[in-house]
Amino acid sequence: MARGALEGLRVVEFGGRPGAAYAGKLLADLGADVIKVEPLEGDPARRHGPFPGDRPDPEASGLFLFANANKRSVAVDGARPAGRAIVLDLVERADALVAGGMPAELEAAGLRWADLEARNPRLVAAVVTPYGLTGPYRDRPAHDINVAAAGGVSLGIGAPDREPLKLPYDQTGFQAGLVAAFAVLASVLGRTRTGRGRLNDISEAEVWATIHTGPGVVAWLFSGRLRRRSGHRLLGLPWPHTVLPCRDGYFALQASERRHWEAFVEMIGSPEWTRDPKYRDRVRANEEHGDELDAHLAPWLAARTRAEIFELTRRYRIAGAPLLAMDEVVGHEHLAARGFWAEVSHPRAGRLRYPGAPYRLGRTPWSLRRAAPLLGEHTREVLREVLDVDDARWDALAADGVVRP
Repeated sequence: MARGALEGLRVVEFGGRPGAAYAGKLLADLGADVIKVEPLEGDPARRHGPFPGDRPDPEASGLFLFANANKRSVAVDGARPAGRAIVLDLVERADALVAGGMPAELEAAGLRWADLEARNPRLVAAVVTPYGLTGPYRDRPAHDINVAAAGGVSLGIGAPDREPLKLPYDQTGFQAGLVAAFAVLASVLGRTRTGRGRLNDISEAEVWATIHTGPGVVAWLFSGRLRRRSGHRLLGLPWPHTVLPCRDGYFALQASERRHWEAFVEMIGSPEWTRDPKYRDRVRANEEHGDELDAHLAPWLAARTRAEIFELTRRYRIAGAPLLAMDEVVGHEHLAARGFWAEVSHPRAGRLRYPGAPYRLGRTPWSLRRAAPLLGEHTREVLREVLDVDDARWDALAADGVVRP
């Protein structure tokens, strides 16, 4: 098997926020040795479904199995001095730390940057918190819905006459984790030049406010325009920029440029309503007459399946795509042909199929080397390998309940 791009890089992952787990996964998938430090009761994700057969099992959580493949698990009571010392000793011998939680929680665990830097000047750290390590909001607890609202993304999601929404599942964690993993990679690269590590302070709310809602922030700063919810249409652009029902589901259509509009009109049979003067300005028509236009198009869509419409959009060179259900994604011929899916066996959950890499590295490819670990599966192995803990010391730690035997 080819070496991973990050083989030889040791990363300690600490904390229960999904952002840290996803950052650790991205690094582990590229070959890093990611040591996941869990409390004795396990990472909170172990209690989050879905579970096989809807029967809760901390070793078979779908979320945990996805986010923690390729890692090693160390279960330690970090609230006790001996456990806290183990965590700090692991970090001292690591190349990088990915941590997630409330700032006060991380500091109570001994993960204060000034202390970590003193012990390991080459350490690269990415710390994921709801609002950052500084500022008046730093100690305000938050969940996905709070951070999505604070970062401005919720304001633009949902029907205009309904309450704002958040994105499905825990997208806050995944988006912040992606940024944290990139920060680690950039910092490791920078360390080759300076010889020193650095702290990367990742605020989940700021990830939303820059990467995803940054254009809305700029629109307000430069012109005083506020973004608003527009339901299934994207306002500020020419109609159609929309998702509408068809015979067997939903289809997304986009005709931004004039040539796209002319091809779209020809595709749907050049109906009379497309020549109505009030629709000539399609940006304004999208704002003021969007429902009318959707109603005009509805019979044409209702008479055709997603596959038929998709074939027409390709023929007329118009942007369009069918909306797929998850079972359709899993069974899609293109992903199968690309070899996208990877499989691995788990002692509790059985044979599992995983999403593969969203990128292809030619010389140092992504690989699924091992399934997500059982709780504390590698505690003894890691402590012996990294901290030189001998059998007598291990027996004492296990007897005192500091580690999970």
